[in-house]
Amino acid sequence: MEDSNTLSMARQWLLAGQPERALSTAQRGLADATSAGCGIEQAWFDLAWVHVWTDDLASALTAFEHSHPCRPSADDPLAVFYLKALRDHGLVLAEHGKTKQARALLQLAWDETGYLAGDGGPEQAMLAEPLAQVMLADGESGPACDLLESAAGILVETEGDRLPGALALLVEARAADGRQPFGSMPDLTETGADHLFQHLALRVEESDPIALHQVYLAGVDWLEEHHPLSSTLAAALGALAKLAEEVGDIRGQITAIDRAIEIYRERRETGYAIQALQGRALALAEAGEYQEAEADYRAAHDQATMAGSLPLMSQVGRNLARFLADRDHQVEAESYFKQALEQARQAAHPELAGKALAAWGIFHTHQGRKNQAHACFDEAIPLLPQDDPHVRAANDHIESINSGTACACVDPVQIAARSLRRDVRRALPPRCARSVEVLVVGDGFEVRLDLARTLTDPEQAALQKVMDRKRK
Repeated sequence: MEDSNTLSMARQWLLAGQPERALSTAQRGLADATSAGCGIEQAWFDLAWVHVWTDDLASALTAFEHSHPCRPSADDPLAVFYLKALRDHGLVLAEHGKTKQARALLQLAWDETGYLAGDGGPEQAMLAEPLAQVMLADGESGPACDLLESAAGILVETEGDRLPGALALLVEARAADGRQPFGSMPDLTETGADHLFQHLALRVEESDPIALHQVYLAGVDWLEEHHPLSSTLAAALGALAKLAEEVGDIRGQITAIDRAIEIYRERRETGYAIQALQGRALALAEAGEYQEAEADYRAAHDQATMAGSLPLMSQVGRNLARFLADRDHQVEAESYFKQALEQARQAAHPELAGKALAAWGIFHTHQGRKNQAHACFDEAIPLLPQDDPHVRAANDHIESINSGTACACVDPVQIAARSLRRDVRRALPPRCARSVEVLVVGDGFEVRLDLARTLTDPEQAALQKVMDRKRK
């Protein structure tokens, strides 16, 4: 269903940076519809979306209420619009965290779609994903599973493009409900599997990392069976490695990276294999296995050099330099920082040059070379996107130089806080902690844990042992 002329015009005003003109366009549309006595529901709907786009949620919800005042008959031309208005109202509520109200609206949209368009049809199946999302947010994994199972069956038959999203949510709901995430999956081509895992990757940022970790463990096994050596499997292993780190499963993280390296090498994707090798080096360093980490960093640098890729040589050299600096090999570290910058410049790659300069500036800061640090930062920042982490790090170090205080990298209190967080992670069982935060409070630390379950007595004792050791 296409946007109305009023809504299209309002969108153009918003894109032009004129929200007042967008709002007046929608308000004029409502006034015209009221005078004519027709199209009033559509006009309220248009106004609702303009309020959403201008961050006036209260006015948007009021307008949405007017856009679907009552159910039309099945043969009324307004029936399709009525269902769309119900759905969009529910989606906006869900987007703003109002899950109870969203659940009621989306459930109503589901029921009304069944009444107006027929139960078990593709129109109803397309509502399963947003309705199941709010069910999951309310902890109702069982009903969400049942809803998505039936919807997936319909979408498979109709070959709908909503299938990958519904399947991604289904495997997550199954994991949350204690079911086998990838049991009885439809046959998917490699492209279909890739679309499914692209949707799963989007879920990582907003879902319980413990549940997603279980999903990816099962998903990797499923891909190994159905699409071995695929690029989708390699990417899924990368996501699994990140989730394993997040839930404290360091061994699992390294195992996933090992398998990704094997796949990239078998696919002759040298650059990706080198990137994965760097990832393993970082994971080993986080686990305190410094000799193995150094071996991986050096191997990655050697392989990048053999491949003759200046951008890759610069990136790996920069990371190797950081590692060496952290291990107090300052002379060799500085040599690699210089090389990384030269290689980025030879490659005519401004962003890589900016990152190399920022990293070298941080190194200078830690060595107490204020002038050299400022020079690196002044050159680096204009070369990088302003939301790049290297820019934030550069600005933090400029502030520490100007204020004469220690930066977070070398501040003993911050180092101790990071060390405590790592030790707490290691003391907890894998897939137990959704998050671990360590805050500096006065002269001590406050540890905040979001646990998936209550710790057993031995697990609590192991955690307490870490906490007691840090207090000494």
